[in-house]
Amino acid sequence: MLRGPRALALSSAFALLAPGCGGDLPAEGTQTEGSSGTSTGPGPTTTETTAAVPTEGSTAGTATEGGTTAGTTTEGSATEGSTTEGVGTTASSGDTSSTTGDETSTSGTSSTTTTTTGDETGDSTSGGPVECPQLPDATTKPLTDPKPEARPKLFVRPDGYHLIHLFDSPAFQTRLVKLAPDGEVVGAPSMVAAGVWHQVAGSGERYAGATIEPGNSATGKITVVAVQPDDTTELVDIAMIPSEGRGPGTIAVQWNPVAGEWGVLWTQNHDINPNQPGFVHARLYFGRVTADGKWIDGSKKLLTTVDTQYSADISDWDNPLIWAGDRYAAVWAEYGPVTTDVYLVELTADGEPTRVKIDQGRFSRGVPAWNGVGYGVAWGHFDFNTHFNLRFAYVEGGAVGEVLHLGDDQIYSNDASIVAVGDRFTVSWHNSASGTSQVHYAKIDPQTLAADTVQVSEPGFADHDWSYSLVHDGCRHALAFQHVLNPPDVWVRLFE
Repeated sequence: MLRGPRALALSSAFALLAPGCGGDLPAEGTQTEGSSGTSTGPGPTTTETTAAVPTEGSTAGTATEGGTTAGTTTEGSATEGSTTEGVGTTASSGDTSSTTGDETSTSGTSSTTTTTTGDETGDSTSGGPVECPQLPDATTKPLTDPKPEARPKLFVRPDGYHLIHLFDSPAFQTRLVKLAPDGEVVGAPSMVAAGVWHQVAGSGERYAGATIEPGNSATGKITVVAVQPDDTTELVDIAMIPSEGRGPGTIAVQWNPVAGEWGVLWTQNHDINPNQPGFVHARLYFGRVTADGKWIDGSKKLLTTVDTQYSADISDWDNPLIWAGDRYAAVWAEYGPVTTDVYLVELTADGEPTRVKIDQGRFSRGVPAWNGVGYGVAWGHFDFNTHFNLRFAYVEGGAVGEVLHLGDDQIYSNDASIVAVGDRFTVSWHNSASGTSQVHYAKIDPQTLAADTVQVSEPGFADHDWSYSLVHDGCRHALAFQHVLNPPDVWVRLFE
C-alpha cells in the first residue's frame, strides 16, 4: 500500500459513547458485544444473507484501505524502540526520548522516505519521495475544556491532523480541533454539528457523519460538511436514510474516491413478532449518498435475510467499513439459531457482496484494514466465560490465515482500531481487568504473526483508558484515546 507523509485521511468511526464515560454520557457495558441504538434483542441473531453469496473473496486491488488516520494520545509510559515499515520506505533509526509527566518514552526516530498516492481520500498530495521528519514519540493532551470529552476520531491532514470528538455542553455536540504534526492545538475548536456523530468518514475536502434520532421508529441520517480554509466546517446537506421497521441500529459511512460518493452500511431493526414489540432482529443494508449529501434513490440494497431467526451486527466502535482500492470492505457477524458466523465482506461500489468466513462464535466490533494485497482483521471473540478476547487474522485472496490472540485471554480485551503500514498492520485496543482498563498497541507481521506489543497506559494506572482511533500518516502513528472516565478527557499518543 502506498502511503504519504500527511496526505491520507482515513475514514474512521464514531460509535455510541464509551462504556462508563461518566456524567451524562450514555453507558455501554464493557463485557458485552456493544451494539448501538436499538439493535438486536436478547442474543442477537445474524443472518445467512440472501444477497450475499459466500465465496472465497475477490483478489485485492492496488490502492489503500481508504487512507490512514492519525491516533490521539495517552499518558502511557510504554516504549517503542523499533522503526515502522512503510511501503517505499528506507528506515534508519536513532533513539531519542521524550518525557510527558511521569512517563518517559523511547522512540525509534526515522528519516525514512515514503511515496504516497492517497487518491482514495481526495485529501492527499501525491508525488515523489518525501523525507519523514525526525520526531520523538510524544504524548499530548490537546483538549483542555472541563466538560466531558468523548469518542475522539483522528484524520490525517497535509499539515497535521483533525481531531473530531464529542462534547457535552450540556447537550451533545460534535466538535473539531486542528492539531499540528506534534499534536499541539492549532487555532480554536469549532462545532461541527449538534448531536452525536456515531461514525465519521472523510474525503479530504468534506466529512460525513452518521446520526441516529432515537424513538420507536428511529431515523438515521448522514450529515455532510465541507472543510473551510480555517479548518472550520460548513453544512453541505443532510441525507435521510430510507427507513422501515424500527429504523437503524448502527450506521457506518465511508468515502468512495472513484465514484466520488459516500457508501453507507447499516443495521435496521425489525420486530420479530409485531405483537411483542421490543424483541427485534437486525437486517443489514447498503446504500449511497452523493458527495453533496443527497441520498441516491434506488441505492438501498438488502444484504442479509429477512428471516427473523437471524440478525446482523457491525461495529459501533471504530469503522467497520473501509475503501480498498476499487471496492468497499466490511466486517460483520450473522447470529443464527445455532451459530454465529463472522465475515470479511468485499462490496462492489453499488453493494454487491462477496464473503469470506473468518470466525465462528459471538462477535464484537470487528474492523478491517487493507495493505494493497490483503486484509488485516481485528475483532472481539466471546469465549463463553463472560468476556471478549481480541483476535487478528490476515485474509488474502479469500484465504484466512492463522488467528493471532492479542491481549490477555483471561481478561476482557476488545474495541480495536487498525491501520496498514506497508505490508504490516498495527492494532490498538484496551484490556479491562480488576476495575481498570489500559490501552495497548501491537505491530504485526501478518505472515509470521510476530507481534511487538506496547502498553500505552502508564504502569500501575488505576482507572480507565479507552482506545478509539489509530491512524498512520506515512511516517508515524497517532493514537487517540480517552483517559479517566469521570470526567473523560482525550489524549493523543504519537509514535513511529
